Amino acid sequence: MGDETPVLLLSDHGFGPGRYNVAVNAALAEAGLLATRPAAASPAEGDGLADWFRAEGREVDFTRTRAYMPTPGCYAVNVNLAGRQREGMVTDPGPVLAEVAELLLGLRAPDTGAPVFAAALPREDAYPGPMTHAAPDLLLIPADEGVLASPAIGGPLWRPSEQTGMHRYLGMWALRGTSLAPGRRTAPVALADLMPTLLEEAGLTFPAAVHGRPLQWGGWDGADGGRAFLAPGETASAVASGRARETARLSEEDLTARALGAMGYL
Repeated sequence: MGDETPVLLLSDHGFGPGRYNVAVNAALAEAGLLATRPAAASPAEGDGLADWFRAEGREVDFTRTRAYMPTPGCYAVNVNLAGRQREGMVTDPGPVLAEVAELLLGLRAPDTGAPVFAAALPREDAYPGPMTHAAPDLLLIPADEGVLASPAIGGPLWRPSEQTGMHRYLGMWALRGTSLAPGRRTAPVALADLMPTLLEEAGLTFPAAVHGRPLQWGGWDGADGGRAFLAPGETASAVASGRARETARLSEEDLTARALGAMGYL
């Protein structure tokens, strides 16, 4: 690959440490929005109830539940809507969504006292477009990205995070192109703008319906010298060495199993 070839490096999210899990379904249960019942001694095969809706001898009773978090890691809440869910019982979702939003926006992290969620967006606002109907009813926007939303129905509301690391909203990117001077852009950019930017740098066109537009380059700070990934004083070898030490410290098998379990895959 020659120096004249544009190259884009892109991560669509960042990463950081995890501190807590917050049991969203347990919070809904405490508020009377979700109900549980004694779990069947031997759950019927194919009863459609996911594992995370059962815990400590109890299970979600959807005949008396108005709202619930549907899956691990989704940061969302659904209304148990009559005619849509199998055991739906809510006929007017508006008041339920308002009650859920008020409840969850009031949650505060136990170590900082700061809000856990910055917003609770109706699906029409979070996912406008032809597939809005397939989105969850309410999307939770994290304010504290070290807290993982969990669908647990029992146990403590707050518990240590089962994941040592968690995704962050801000990712990273770097672009090499013949028309660009080395430097660092001083402000975040929209993810949707990067694909059109690369195509324009390569001299290619893209459909007008594509979300995003090519970036303008007035925001570069050339004084940084293009150090896009390493902070001052860091070197690539130092970063690699630290990563190797951390890998040796942890049991890869145990860590992977715990992380996949926390996300609902195991």
